[in-house]
Amino acid sequence: MKTKIIVLSLFFFSAIASSQETVFGFGGCVNKLGYQMGVEMGCKINCFFTASLACRFQTIVTDGGHYGDSNKNYEWRIDDIDVNNILLIPSVRFSLPILKKNNTVWSLYIEPGIMIQPFTYEAFDVTYQAIQKPYKGQTVWTDRAKGDFKLARFYWQNKFAIQFRSKDVALFGGYELSNQDVYSKRRSVIVDGVSLNNYLPTRTKLCNSIFIGLRGYF
Repeated sequence: MKTKIIVLSLFFFSAIASSQETVFGFGGCVNKLGYQMGVEMGCKINCFFTASLACRFQTIVTDGGHYGDSNKNYEWRIDDIDVNNILLIPSVRFSLPILKKNNTVWSLYIEPGIMIQPFTYEAFDVTYQAIQKPYKGQTVWTDRAKGDFKLARFYWQNKFAIQFRSKDVALFGGYELSNQDVYSKRRSVIVDGVSLNNYLPTRTKLCNSIFIGLRGYF
């Protein structure tokens, strides 16, 4: 993996030096586990190749939000919306123009890349609710849950898309396939001896998403 990052870095430096245009874009993707929004910056080398670096903010949403043990006289809950996930995605875009007319171009492209999750430490508030038997009242308090720490996590991704460009503006959309584990940060968190991994969706080998966005060329 380190070798791939070094090769990509060298490619980006050479792309900047020989680029025809600078590309800026923003967009989002959605899958069954949540959605991601992000921005990208790239260097267009020619009509076929573009080197790109994206910064994506990922929000995950699970069904529910209540976890606990019914045998105890209290229950605990967590907020299932996590907006602290940041992904850095260096990639290379291989485009194939399929239709040109005046100042407009339709093209198909594939875009392999590497997803880097640099901030892997997870910490969030757990809300407790204790019921005083025989149900005279209840007490609510919060505590901090934490996960383990890794320097970074790496995944691969590949995009298959179609793009329509008119002069200096382009609209694109398509399908993304990766091996990203959306819940990787939370799987190590334990609250009162209970692992959140037991309540989270089972990790799948592949993550399927659809995306759409807008680019500008300068």
